[in-house]
Amino acid sequence: MKVTTGNDGIATFTGIQRNTTYYLRETQAPSNYMTAGPWILVVGSEEATLYPATENPDGTLTQTGETGTPLTVSGTDPKVLSATVRDISWGYELPDTGG
Repeated sequence: MKVTTGNDGIATFTGIQRNTTYYLRETQAPSNYMTAGPWILVVGSEEATLYPATENPDGTLTQTGETGTPLTVSGTDPKVLSATVRDISWGYELPDTGG
């Protein structure tokens, strides 16, 4: 599924199933930012963990590292998972005149 962030920068996915693995990619970053991720989201019956991943030449994702980020789970039904992803600026600045 594809989701676009709103003006507040929040992307909302619905229909996430328990005991399922999801592969997440940011396809377009805001202007002057690099794309973040990719990630692998592993949703258990009562918990979820977000793992960093790398993209293989064939487009599949592979989990990098054993340690993931446990996600905050709230609500009873439906449950809500929250994760914060920070965009990284390219970090380039043009020099001042004569700099």
